[in-house]
Amino acid sequence: MTIEVIATIVGDNVVFNYELISGKADLNGFFIDVNNDGGSITKVGTNSNNMNGSDTDGDKLNGFDYAKALGSVGGNDADNTSGTVTVSLSALKVTSLDQLANSEIGIRATSVGENREGSLKLAGTGEVCQPEPPDLCDRPLDGPDVAGKIEMQDAQITNLTLSFYNVDDGNGGYQPTPGDTSGDWYYTVSIDVPAEMGEDPDAYLDQIVAMLVEQDPFIDRSDILKSVIVTDCHGDKANYNIPDFAQNNPLDPEAADDLPWTVFSDQDHILDDNTDIAGHTEANYVLELNGDSFAFV
Repeated sequence: MTIEVIATIVGDNVVFNYELISGKADLNGFFIDVNNDGGSITKVGTNSNNMNGSDTDGDKLNGFDYAKALGSVGGNDADNTSGTVTVSLSALKVTSLDQLANSEIGIRATSVGENREGSLKLAGTGEVCQPEPPDLCDRPLDGPDVAGKIEMQDAQITNLTLSFYNVDDGNGGYQPTPGDTSGDWYYTVSIDVPAEMGEDPDAYLDQIVAMLVEQDPFIDRSDILKSVIVTDCHGDKANYNIPDFAQNNPLDPEAADDLPWTVFSDQDHILDDNTDIAGHTEANYVLELNGDSFAFV
């Protein structure tokens, strides 16, 4: 037999939701031993609705601090298999669920089993469950739509992948972009961004590039930013090649930009599902907010 009890704080009360998950029984008594250190209460209502002696597992019961009768003991009504018990925080002498973590919950069950002739004294301690983190995709869109190279996204952004290009070896020849290890002649970085940055990278892309120039040893002002891949909270990716970025290049406004393609092809901003972005990525950063500014960590 399994009975689930879930406690939540609602205002100045603790609400206990109990439910018979498996088996057959009539639940007649609900008991709480705060701190599991024993109490003066061993029964509620009738003498038979008690938690005396030992529980069904053979563990000694030392009394409880609170008890409430459930349903009707020995009645001909339907089984009581679920419900709520509301107790004030002051009555339990606690202020948080953490203080109930070691408390013992007792359930008196009668009319147990297929023949409905058994009875049980169930007791056990619980644990404090941390709330599920909020779904990032449920966060309302609140960033500004800024004119630029990248469209305003319709979901929270989680990552930007930036590819830089600079193949001039300084002697009239060509070489892979400094830092390239994948062999594609580009230097590509992946940046995890917080939702607070907004849904249009154009609002902060120049600042990110400037920070990379300062902190990344392979990026300087002679590089050309050639593509940006935007990943949102659904895992969807949009690819933005920037073949004319030299016209507004935050690195070098005078840079020549005659390369019409990049390592990531751009067909209506759709990235091929088989594209191995990680295989082309040389560096990974995490962007964190610090007041009104942000930094790589």
